[in-house]
Amino acid sequence: MISDVAVTLDERFQRLVNPTARLEKLAEGCRWAEGPAYFPAGRYLVWS
Repeated sequence: MISDVAVTLDERFQRLVNPTARLEKLAEGCRWAEGPAYFPAGRYLVWS
């Protein structure tokens, strides 16, 4: 669950997140990364 791995600094943010959402690691070991950016019309994720 997201509450097991994330720290919320502003409690208002918790209203925006599903507390039972399953997290999936997309990448690791990046020295510098930009993204991700999700495009719902095409249902794809861009990571650069």
